[in-house]
Amino acid sequence: MPDLFPCSIKIIQDSAPLADAQVSIVSNDPQIARFPCGGNTNSEGIVQLKTMGFNGAPEGSFKVVISKIEALNQPTSYEEAQKFEEEGTEEESFDLVERQYGDSSSTPLLIEVQRSNPAPIELDVGSAVRISRADLMK
Repeated sequence: MPDLFPCSIKIIQDSAPLADAQVSIVSNDPQIARFPCGGNTNSEGIVQLKTMGFNGAPEGSFKVVISKIEALNQPTSYEEAQKFEEEGTEEESFDLVERQYGDSSSTPLLIEVQRSNPAPIELDVGSAVRISRADLMK
């Protein structure tokens, strides 16, 4: 396991903090990439990074992957899923952040984790969106 350093990221969308988003950082270094690092933003849009459950992130350059999904009509049990199928009820979900940010191959967001990261690193994901995920459900 690499040495970990305290690091937080603040996610902004439409000039406001983005709460309840999933954030992960991805390294191109295969020695670092095998240790998953990320977390969820709080009500202030801040995520305190954790690596494999431990506080902090390894030193280095990372791509930042961010997603937030709104799920509707999601079955919560096997019985409910069967009922959905019988009634033809469709599951619905929406991306609330542009999809480019949710994929390490397309995200333009980059951070540098250093031994000393005194303030949250602020990243902006642009305007609020609500994009149907129906094309991904097929």
